[in-house]
Amino acid sequence: MSGEIRTIARALRSASHNTLPNGDLAFLELQGRRLVEKIYDGEELKDQRMVAAGLREGSTAAYAVAKDRVFAVYISDDGLIRVSEFDEDSEEWDDAEVDGLGDISVHDQSHITVAGLPSMNLVLYQAPDGTIKTIMHDKDSDRWTEEFNIPGSAATGTPIAGFSTDEALIVSFFGQDNEIHAHTRDFESGDWTDKTIPDSSFDDTVDSLIVAQDKDSGNFEAYVLSNNTVYNITKTGSRETVGSFSRDGDFVPSTKAESGGCYSNNWGNYCGGYTFGHAAAEKLQEKHVTHGRAPEWHVTEKPCNPGVTKPLPICASNMADNIFVDARKGSLTSTKLEAYLASGVDINAQDPKTGFTPLGMAAKYGRLSIVNLLLDKNASPRAMSKPGMTPLYIAANGNGDRVNIVRKLLEKGAQVDETSAEVDNDTPLMVAITHARDPVVVNMLIDAGASLQAKNSKNETAKELAEQSGNPAIQRAVSPPGQQMAGLPELINALVNFVLFILAYVNSGVINGVVKGVVSNLYHIGQPPPDQTLAQELDNPTTIDDFQKGVEKYVQDSDLGQFFAPGNDYLQKVAEKAIELKDDPRNHLKEPEQMKGLVKLALYQPIFYCDDSGSMQANILDPNGNVVSTRMEAMRSLVQRMSSIATRLVPDGSGAHLRFINSDYQGDDLTADQIDSHMQFQPMGGTNIGTNLKKKVLEPLVFKKLDKDGKLDRPFLVLTITDGEPSPEPVDTFKKTIEECGRRLDQKDYPQESTMFLISQVGNDPHADKFLDSLSGDTAIDRVLFRSSERLHEKYAELRDNEGELEEWLFNILMQPITG
Repeated sequence: MSGEIRTIARALRSASHNTLPNGDLAFLELQGRRLVEKIYDGEELKDQRMVAAGLREGSTAAYAVAKDRVFAVYISDDGLIRVSEFDEDSEEWDDAEVDGLGDISVHDQSHITVAGLPSMNLVLYQAPDGTIKTIMHDKDSDRWTEEFNIPGSAATGTPIAGFSTDEALIVSFFGQDNEIHAHTRDFESGDWTDKTIPDSSFDDTVDSLIVAQDKDSGNFEAYVLSNNTVYNITKTGSRETVGSFSRDGDFVPSTKAESGGCYSNNWGNYCGGYTFGHAAAEKLQEKHVTHGRAPEWHVTEKPCNPGVTKPLPICASNMADNIFVDARKGSLTSTKLEAYLASGVDINAQDPKTGFTPLGMAAKYGRLSIVNLLLDKNASPRAMSKPGMTPLYIAANGNGDRVNIVRKLLEKGAQVDETSAEVDNDTPLMVAITHARDPVVVNMLIDAGASLQAKNSKNETAKELAEQSGNPAIQRAVSPPGQQMAGLPELINALVNFVLFILAYVNSGVINGVVKGVVSNLYHIGQPPPDQTLAQELDNPTTIDDFQKGVEKYVQDSDLGQFFAPGNDYLQKVAEKAIELKDDPRNHLKEPEQMKGLVKLALYQPIFYCDDSGSMQANILDPNGNVVSTRMEAMRSLVQRMSSIATRLVPDGSGAHLRFINSDYQGDDLTADQIDSHMQFQPMGGTNIGTNLKKKVLEPLVFKKLDKDGKLDRPFLVLTITDGEPSPEPVDTFKKTIEECGRRLDQKDYPQESTMFLISQVGNDPHADKFLDSLSGDTAIDRVLFRSSERLHEKYAELRDNEGELEEWLFNILMQPITG
């Protein structure tokens, strides 16, 4: 009995199952009123996690997969549909909001399932009136809406199975005649048809259901779990017992299955020792629901030899079929590929079933390592998949690691605008705009020279499609040169000008009780009159109270309110702090442009993200080999100085935030002296710089605010100081985290520049040099990530005795990500 047949049985018995990228199988299991996820490597249980509590007794659940997110949909003890989401960072499940949808009540015996479509997930359930209904989760907008009803009279408490093909949505359940009905909705016409699997009724309660369809004939068959026994029902109504579960929960196969015998039908053969599902279906797509349990996709391929009873790693009679399967599943290795090529397989051949080349298949399913392997073995980055799709076209709307696959294809010579009439002459850029809706990929393709004016068969250009997309980040990407950075930089300039107006108005002497010329005398900015148009918009105030009210109203009525809500007097306090600097002998930044720079810095929330790994204990030596300090001590001095400059104009109580890679200390709104006191400890641990950038900085400070109400108080400036390359995490984790930040901001209609990043180095580790070099010139993050060109400790040692030059140098470093 093969592991694959046991997997079918386990899938029928579980609440839901999902195949993970590494090939492991994840199962949702109901334990009383708790929902638990179990991860298996073959037969071995690797891990388990709590998903949710408070489920309805004898309830139901389903996985729903959306891009890089995984949900579990279930029925709670109050009879409502609820959702949990898996957090990859914490590796835990958390309650998720069902945006756009109120409470959805279900029948007290309802099962639940999810049918996955390319752009959406359809949740199927039985309503209180017995009707099978759907709600939709849009994968792009993350919105949930109520959708259509499924025709047909359903038996009360029936399991539900749902899946989609290229042409139709198929929903199956037991009707009131106790037979399995497969209801098919044609995507093109919208019409429904109903087919019955004959002799599919059961006297005992049916717990779960898997339904499969042959793509060519359209015939259906089913697997059913009833009274702990698994049955296979074919289109002719014949019924075979596959096996049963013992009292201990072990699956005991039938004699036929145990011996490796095959169940024959018009699809080919299902062999106990070889394949998962009815194997000769061109693309067998299965769904299951167990005790109201949830579905998942499976795509299975025809076995090389239906007569074999043992698994074979490669079947020589059908190697060409296997290379596509391996490319799709991510299981293609260098050894396997060498064997395929040695047997005469064409690396650029098209799969006779799907039309995809191996490279196209890997790009579609987001298998970056397979893309790299195939390209390294000279797969063509331009070889077409049917119908007329280049690998770049496929990758621009692919799953998984889309950004890095697009980057790799461009590096290997993919033609950025290559297309064909079979895809209506849509370019990769067009599909990135209209299907993937991925601003990062859009910017990468534009930077690689993609045409904004080339027309498709519908006479549309990429520029027109972007302008119609409704996505601000994509619209900015196609703006004319000089306008692509519009958004936050434009807003920051407006904010700076407004603060300078406040200073000019105060300087003019119009407000009673304020001495004329106090600001100009301090900052050498002359005595230009304040902007009269703006003054009129504030009703030409002459008292401090009227002035404050006018400022607040102007901020509220203008675009400046994007960051400063009604009642927020932050801008006025920045101006007040600027005036107070006349009494601060430590301030050496008094030139007009420096004054503007300090105002700009005050508009950002600085976050110092510091490396406290064990290597920070290393000594720093001078040119003569003498110990100057440790890396940690050097960083402490630098951060204390930089925070003093970055917060020089911020109001009291609005200082800098401090986070570390390893330490769990979280300091918010700290003064420079407070920061200094919190950096006096022994560093230890690894350098998971990207993992903890997300966990300790972006999740709590940026993402939670966006998810809560979509509102940021101020833009962020994340200042990272490190001494080495990432370890033990992958070296590209830091970059991917910044890319994710950009996507999350785009989703909430904030420009990516709302969170800027600066990374700097202390120490002279050559591995750190290599890591920082790898971050330069990357079009996906160049707009928001900047790198200090010098090793900070070396320049600091050179200037530490010249206070003015030291401040000016650190000021210029801080301004780099703001001014570009």
